[in-house]
Amino acid sequence: MTSRAGPGRRDMSAPAAAATPKNEISGKSLTKLIWHLAHSTEASQRMKALGSVENAARSGAFITEDHFLKLWQGLYYCMWHSDKPLVQQELMRRLAEDTAMFPDPAQTLLYVHFCFATLQHEWGEIDDLRLDKFLMSVRFFFEEAFAWLQSKEWDARLTEGWADAFQTGVLRYSKELSETGLVTHAIRILFETMAGLEKIPVHAVVSFMRPFLVFSALTGVVTLRESVRRDVIVPALQAGRQTSTFETGSRSYVLSVARPDCLPEASEIAKALARDIEHVMRTLEGASGPGIAWLKRMRRVCASVVNHPAFTRRAPKPRRNESEDVGEGKGKGKEGEDKEGEDKEGEGEGGEEEVIRREDHLNLYWGKKLHRPIAGTPGYAHMRHMQRRRHNRTMQFQKNRMAKYLKRRAKHE
Repeated sequence: MTSRAGPGRRDMSAPAAAATPKNEISGKSLTKLIWHLAHSTEASQRMKALGSVENAARSGAFITEDHFLKLWQGLYYCMWHSDKPLVQQELMRRLAEDTAMFPDPAQTLLYVHFCFATLQHEWGEIDDLRLDKFLMSVRFFFEEAFAWLQSKEWDARLTEGWADAFQTGVLRYSKELSETGLVTHAIRILFETMAGLEKIPVHAVVSFMRPFLVFSALTGVVTLRESVRRDVIVPALQAGRQTSTFETGSRSYVLSVARPDCLPEASEIAKALARDIEHVMRTLEGASGPGIAWLKRMRRVCASVVNHPAFTRRAPKPRRNESEDVGEGKGKGKEGEDKEGEDKEGEGEGGEEEVIRREDHLNLYWGKKLHRPIAGTPGYAHMRHMQRRRHNRTMQFQKNRMAKYLKRRAKHE
């Protein structure tokens, strides 16, 4: 199957498969298994065929992309035919646990790739009565993927490969993400499925966030970008807040996703995420103008978290009269030097307080008007622009109203 050149990575094709073993499954046997998975109305026959698939997978019989594509066509309709909540839950959990049954990690990545490719391709055809079990399957796949990567000690090559398999699988049939239901659900459960894990390294967290950055840049759906900002970037960069409520002064803002304990420090994530956003912007092809602007905005957010000089300006020093400076300079001695040292220490403490205060006001970048922004920041400039705009509109309205009044008065006179 041909594949498209994709954004945010070198190649849009599926991950490379392992070397061909002697016990590779034949086309006839694979067709027979798929037929029993997809067309049998008896649950016992489908489970028997699934057991045969698992035995073949453990022996390394599935090798090529064509094998996994046909396999997931059968597994999808096996999921489609499953009935009753407990049976559905058992089947979805079993398919997710099968992620770790392949002898070669490259086969595992192919399995994940064509799982999400098939779900994305068929998502628009899923009716409301069957939607819940497919949503549950996506959640189980994320949980088992994180457990598998944790057992591999968060190997950088495997975490990058899993993120690429998910990204390219979703984009394989829908480059511009016309169908956003699967991605929106994945956004909501990304951090929920990380609950209970051990400490996740920074490179793994950024790898898991990268596909959603690419989706946001490519899509023309504004609500998808808003979901990524609200449910992925905001929880990751909210330092030390594990609850679902973020308070600023006398106001509180309820986050839809809480920050899990397994994430590293927000400043570390922000540094790595800013570098990753720059890499995505360089390698992105076919992205819309609003998507690139959104990425630049998220990069500024990351810079503000790590106290970048452009976003943590210190308060200006008060001006002093030159005559006083001259008078003090003549009589300056040891006491004057001591005062200078105290002033410098005070400036350093004030600078740290200013940085902390600005870090508490990061929500001015989230697009939420929770408080009055600080002077000298982009949020403050935007607020002043909107105030002037409202003022001009009000003045124009009053001017038009007065003109109408004078016109009516002249008419009656």
